[in-house]
This record gives sequence, C-alpha cells and structure tokens, in this order.
Amino acid sequence: MPLRCTKDGRDLLAFDITSDQAWEELRAQNARSKSLRLPCCQSEVVLRTSKLGTRHFAHASRGDCAWASETAQHLLAKRLIAEAVREALWEPLLEQAGTSITGEEWRADVLALKPGSNARVAIEVQWSQQTIADTEARQARYKSAGIRGLWLFQQANLPISDAIPAFRLEASDSGLDFTVALPSHEYVERVASRPKPGDECQWGQRVEIKAFVRGALSGKLQFAPALRDPVPMQVFAATIFCWRCKRETNVITELRFPPSDHLAAREAISVYWDEVSGADEGRFLIDFVARYLPPQLLKELGIGVIKARASQTADTTYVSNGCIHCDRIQGNFYVAELREQATEAFGIPVKLEERLAEQWPGLWGAVTKWVLRE
Repeated sequence: MPLRCTKDGRDLLAFDITSDQAWEELRAQNARSKSLRLPCCQSEVVLRTSKLGTRHFAHASRGDCAWASETAQHLLAKRLIAEAVREALWEPLLEQAGTSITGEEWRADVLALKPGSNARVAIEVQWSQQTIADTEARQARYKSAGIRGLWLFQQANLPISDAIPAFRLEASDSGLDFTVALPSHEYVERVASRPKPGDECQWGQRVEIKAFVRGALSGKLQFAPALRDPVPMQVFAATIFCWRCKRETNVITELRFPPSDHLAAREAISVYWDEVSGADEGRFLIDFVARYLPPQLLKELGIGVIKARASQTADTTYVSNGCIHCDRIQGNFYVAELREQATEAFGIPVKLEERLAEQWPGLWGAVTKWVLRE
C-alpha cells in the first residue's frame, strides 16, 4: 500500500493531497485517464483510505508484483515520518529503491536527503517481526550504499549499538499517533524480547514520533553520550603503612561515579581499586590513569605513582598503588581492607572509553544507551 505513485513520470505523494474534494477529483480523473502508475511495477492505480484515515495508492491488479502489503499503522507512521523530514528541512523520498555496491537491492520506507549535502538517512518502520541478524544485514546493505539507517520497531527486542540506531515504536490508544521509546541503561535484549509487567525499566525517554525524527536529523540523537561527554568521578584514598619502608603513604581505594545526566544510576557506582587494578594491565588502563591520575597530582595528595608492578605474593603483574617514598607495590589485599576508612581525595570529570567501562562491574550497565537531547 504505497504512499507514492507517478503521474506523467513525476512523483505524486498521497499525503500532499490535503482535502477530500481534491482526493475525489484525482480518483475520478484517474478512472478516466488511467494515468497514475505505481513505481514498483508500473501497475495501474486505485485510490484508497486506510482505517486510520491515511490516503494511499494500491494496485488495480497486483499481478506478480513483489511489493509486500502494509498495515494501516505502517502507512500512518510512514506519513508522519515524511512530514517530520520536511519539517526538519530535509527532503523525504518515499519508498525509494536502490542497489548497494555489492549488487544487493534495498528499499527504504522514507529516504531523507539533506539539502546541499550528500547525507542520506533511510528511516525504516518495521511493524512485523525481524531478527537482529536480518536487521544487521539490511543495515550493512545501506552502509555499502552510503546511507545511514534508522530503525523503528514494533517489537521490543532490538539491536543496541552505535552502528544500528534502533528504537521501539509504540502506537497510541487511538492508533492515530506514535511514540518512540529509547532503550534505557537497564535494557537487556533477552529480557525485552519476552516483556512482563514491571519491565518498563527497559525503556528511558519516550518522544512523539515527529519530534524524534526532527531531533535525529538535527544531530540531537546520541549513542551512549557518557562515552563522549565528561562524567564526574570522585577519587577516594586512605592511609597505609608501607610494608617495605614502614612509612605512611596514601593509596587509592575507590573510584566513585555519582549519578549524572549520562550515567543513569539510582545511586553512585563504586569501582574499588583492588578490583580495577586486577582487571587488566593493558594499555587502555595505563592511558586512563596517565590522563586523570597524573603523578604530580597524586604526589600533592601523598599518593604514590599508579603503574603496573610485579607482585610476588600474587605471582602476577597488575596496575597498582605504590608507596610515595619507596615506590614498592601496595598490594590489593591490604588496599581492600581500607575501603571503610577512605575519604574523598579529589573529584575530576573523566571521559569513559567503552572498552574501559566494560571492565568495571556495574559501570557499563549504567551508561545511558541512547539519548535525544533537547
């Protein structure tokens, strides 16, 4: 049930015909001239109105055309999206087809073109079930054609990644409007795929469909902004007597991340240093420490250098606290015992890397997945 047909080789969009009188006049004219054609197969056209009041075109005789039928909800959503694309000052192309550089065919519900730019966004309404594997394959097809795909699903199980912007499309009780639900920081695909009462925590922002499309095309839609924008981090430290030189030194016991706009936790997330330091001695952790816990700052607070050291007790090497006097490792076991005595040494904004956040229990799960900024 397309929203687009052609007349004398030019596109005609059903929702551009705004009055009942004009729609009936077009119907009568087409009955006489048979001048309207569907671009999918060049079939003759009949004019219809869905049960939700959306004017659209249909095959006078389907024949062997492969165009799949669409629900009234799908049609209405396409129309609202196309109107929002125009409101964002982009050009909407309805039901556009093309071929990727690998020869695979694609067809977009609404292809949004940015004037004066090569930017193209295919906005897809997926009202029937589609597997994540199929979504990934179709997105790859768009990417190879130089198009960014944006997906709106009726189903609750979505692919969640920066590469595939996917969101849930919810119809209003009247069926005449839609809301787009953005996955929250608690979203889990296997839970969302079998929703139960109380699973509303899977969803964060809810935005009216046209406002969502306008925001997405204006650059306000962001994936996991905590991985781009600074989030606050508090550094807690305590005093210990060095086992080697017997002198007092301060050691970091905890990195604490309080709730913020991009870290959607109900309470502060504590990452204990004895857990962090044993996670990995990889370059990404060393780089993080070098940026945000530099030796000069730590020295002013009586804290030794943070670096990878060999532990004979643990028979391994890990990123550790060191004595400010003799630089000997202050082992995780002893640091863990000081958690209750620690106080905040300083606070600093940090930028989380995705790989680093994934190493820290509880932290990656609290990173807001998608945000539409106001």
